[in-house]
Amino acid sequence: MYRRFFKSLLCLIIGLTALALTGCGKTYYTQVNLMKMNDYYAGLFTERLHRFNVDVIQEQQQIIIILPNKIFNMDSVNFSTTGPIVLDEVGNLLRYYKMEVVKVEGVLPLAQRGEKEAKALAAGRAQSVIDYLWGQKVDISLAYALGKLRSEMVNNKLPSEYVAISFRRI
Repeated sequence: MYRRFFKSLLCLIIGLTALALTGCGKTYYTQVNLMKMNDYYAGLFTERLHRFNVDVIQEQQQIIIILPNKIFNMDSVNFSTTGPIVLDEVGNLLRYYKMEVVKVEGVLPLAQRGEKEAKALAAGRAQSVIDYLWGQKVDISLAYALGKLRSEMVNNKLPSEYVAISFRRI
């Protein structure tokens, strides 16, 4: 009986000593450390997105994600087979950022459609991206969709058809 008591007491002492040495098992992170961790994980997801020809442009606090046109079916707002795969990766990246307002902008050339049809298709694609990400539990509650023509864009280095997700991180 005494043997079992001393064995239990010894286990208790060893357990308390281990707990004291680990600082009660709590790890404290400062805001700066959390931002560095988020930047690290966001960098990993950015590298994974490059496999799908998704560009992530970061200028200070502004982040722009350029989605290729191949995530949509031809002349449609419906996703192709690669669309959900790419958007799942984009959702994983977006979860690491705290953001306020998210602008999702669809851009199409005038090509063989009228101006209104092209803008409507571009806006529909942008809204499809918002709806999909919202369905994946990405917090983009303050998101809005825009449709623009390629001729209205200033930057000619971007592809002729794309969807851009832009936001300012907090």
